[in-house]
Amino acid sequence: MGGSMARLRYVGLLRGVNLGKRQMRMERLREVVAGLGYTGVTTYIASGNVLLDAPAREDPAGLERRIESALQEAFGFPVDTMLRTCEQMAAAVAFQPFDAADMDDPEKTIHVGFLRTELDPVVEGRLLAFRTEKDEFRVLGREFFWLCRGRTLDSLVKWPKIEKAVGMASTMRNIKTVRKLAELCATGP
Repeated sequence: MGGSMARLRYVGLLRGVNLGKRQMRMERLREVVAGLGYTGVTTYIASGNVLLDAPAREDPAGLERRIESALQEAFGFPVDTMLRTCEQMAAAVAFQPFDAADMDDPEKTIHVGFLRTELDPVVEGRLLAFRTEKDEFRVLGREFFWLCRGRTLDSLVKWPKIEKAVGMASTMRNIKTVRKLAELCATGP
């Protein structure tokens, strides 16, 4: 086999890592993902963010399932994994779901929810209906954005309600983490 194979850089966003009994050392996470044959494997903070290079021809949904299977075998619990390319992460960062004043206010909290698939219009409507004086939501493709005017703990909306309304595997990151992951993805390993 001559020549190099085209590769894509991905960010893997793992759900529910290092919460309660779902403990995962990042060194071991890197070993498991690299053991699948992926290259450029790095992690960012211990909340389950892994960056990797995979063959461009590999189906992203199949790649998610392959990583999930390996992680369950290695750690003994299921780990929903949402993958995004560098371009997809950059698009999430570039999106301005809320007023600039809200986006840049350090007293406000913005989270990005990463979904396995896009929401159908009925489910999207359910999510948007959670709007309160403190909370707003926007949807862009497979991401939703949650603005809390204050700390998330002070929100009038609780995560279990959002998760139930969405009805599928998802994971949340604060906007600062999403920006950093997009930056790390763009600069490579």
